[in-house]
Amino acid sequence: MEKRTAGSEGGQGKSRTRTESLDLTRVLREDLKARMRVGMLEFIEELFEEERRELIGPPWSRKVEGQARSGGSEEGSIYLEGRRVPVTYPRILSSKGVNEHPIVGHV
Repeated sequence: MEKRTAGSEGGQGKSRTRTESLDLTRVLREDLKARMRVGMLEFIEELFEEERRELIGPPWSRKVEGQARSGGSEEGSIYLEGRRVPVTYPRILSSKGVNEHPIVGHV
């Protein structure tokens, strides 16, 4: 039979508290990573939109001769934390509507 002393039970409480603290730290870290992923994807979408506006102007605006045109959008992916993440990026056509202009943020 094992003897129990008053001091041995106190040690278990400390280790349990430490384990709970580590679990909480892990949960907080994962939550922070998830929020950062969402923020990064929003930032990337803003970059795509900014570049699209620089090349073709505001939506529904009249285009001048020689200005690039919108070619819709296309599904693609980027790597974020070593994982492939789907994104939708705008397609920009040359002024003749023949060649696609690469989006720098996606290349």
